[in-house]
Amino acid sequence: MIMMHLRQLGAFCVGLFFFVLLSNGPVLAQGLVEFGPLLDEARDAIDGQADGAFGSGYKDRALLHKIDVLGRHLRNGDRQGALNKLRNDILPRLSAWFVPEVGDEVLIAAARDNLMLVVAILDPGGPEAQALAARQRYFMARPDYRRCISPLCGGYWVEALNWSLTRCADGSWQDECYVAEIDWDNLGFGSTQTDDVRNAVTAGEGLLRGRLSEISYPGFAPLGFFTPADAWLAATSAPPTGNFSLLSDNGIVCITWPCFTVNQQFLNQSRRGTISDIDLSGVGADPADEQAAFTALRGDGFIVAGWNVSGPVGPAGVGETVVATQFYMLEEADTNCFPMRTLDQGATSYMGYPGFPGDPNGSDLMILNQADMDDFWRAHTAGIYPAPPVPFIDWSTELVYVTIMGARPTGGYSTNIECVSMAPLNTVRVHVTDTSPGPDCIVTQAFTNPYHIVAAARVLSLGLHFEHTRVEDPCR
Repeated sequence: MIMMHLRQLGAFCVGLFFFVLLSNGPVLAQGLVEFGPLLDEARDAIDGQADGAFGSGYKDRALLHKIDVLGRHLRNGDRQGALNKLRNDILPRLSAWFVPEVGDEVLIAAARDNLMLVVAILDPGGPEAQALAARQRYFMARPDYRRCISPLCGGYWVEALNWSLTRCADGSWQDECYVAEIDWDNLGFGSTQTDDVRNAVTAGEGLLRGRLSEISYPGFAPLGFFTPADAWLAATSAPPTGNFSLLSDNGIVCITWPCFTVNQQFLNQSRRGTISDIDLSGVGADPADEQAAFTALRGDGFIVAGWNVSGPVGPAGVGETVVATQFYMLEEADTNCFPMRTLDQGATSYMGYPGFPGDPNGSDLMILNQADMDDFWRAHTAGIYPAPPVPFIDWSTELVYVTIMGARPTGGYSTNIECVSMAPLNTVRVHVTDTSPGPDCIVTQAFTNPYHIVAAARVLSLGLHFEHTRVEDPCR
């Protein structure tokens, strides 16, 4: 029951945050119509905990009184009084309110974090604001498409994960913060891999760990600047929902189940816990990527977006499962790209082109011998007369990799094999960038079927995985 009460308290904290956010100085009391029911829920939760884990008849009357006093400060528009009550009474009391055997640590930490954010909004220069800013290290980023003079426009918008607001470089708290630049080179990748990471992150398929700071431009006030330390790329293009957390193996070994073998650290927050199971099935990822994620648990771990649910139930009791909507792997520098050479690349392959045999949705192929190459080449050049000769391949040292984007209604599309490398579990990974035209592009009005064919070093492998990154060319 106490867990239920703490969930209600967490709801109160979130509600209090939005109330304070929409208020300013002496007009604090204007939000009480919406705030009152949430405050009542929190009071009811604490007042009703007599049947909880503390035993019959127990009530935290001190915390009940403190919340009542906080309500009076808010009704009177007393910002300083509300700050004092939160800092000196409610937050310390909430920090001490922890019952290990009930497992409420995560819920209490969530409530405490939200209340600290309320304090940070009320006092942007206070220690709570500084502490939360230091904690905000994981971000999403998106391009700024506003059209005005650079560097005031044309940079990026960054947003801290697991928070409703982000502390910007100027000390303000906003839904998201404008930065004039992201120092992509600080990631330490080569140019091609840097482009791949930039494209993935700005398409919403990657996360950055880093820090916000200010940078000066001649003739302008200081602007935001973001320095990434590392990048985490999504397994699929599925939109992430839920909480973002870093999962890693904790070394526990059990002889029964469920077994809480995985540490869970919620990104940018003090919340942490342990879980027994991870469900990645809803992400729609390739099985090789799922296996790579579980392998990463014993190293850097991996980031998951999703929800914690109870279960499964086994001999050792009730477990806890993270049901993922997306997961992210740490991107490491490609130092093992195989030597490769382009055999053919262009806008139209006739394999899958309208009116010709082949899959119109595109194809990814690895060709192992000359007979298969001859068959492919006939399909690829079926609409060309006379057909160009089959490129020479030294099959003793090379294999052929083919990516065909699929039929497109206009020009402006392209596909490029960036790197062929060895992935975990002795799997060959082919990095492909698929580019589509943006709304400002001028394109030919004719069907295309972009392709790229390369020869790369012949290796023995147990599997093959084509990894596609989809980007849009703004043509600006």
